[in-house]
Amino acid sequence: MNVFNVEVDTNPHFSDATKFNFLYSCMKGQAKSALDGLSATNENYSVAMDILKERFGNTKKIQDAHLRALYNLENQQTLTEVYAFSRIV
Repeated sequence: MNVFNVEVDTNPHFSDATKFNFLYSCMKGQAKSALDGLSATNENYSVAMDILKERFGNTKKIQDAHLRALYNLENQQTLTEVYAFSRIV
């Protein structure tokens, strides 16, 4: 997303509708599905960015979900190892 921000989002030569088209063409999976139903308009670009930030921009929440998944692994060695791994991430 950083490349997108530098190359498209901050580029004053693109309208927001054009930015929306660039953004949508880069999306896959759940991110793309989150934007389904929005048309490429100047107004919807900021709406799309807000949706993506809300759903996928919370890195702490994502890290916590991954740690919970590690914690629940069947072959987990010890809680200490999971905690040690969490300190690395």
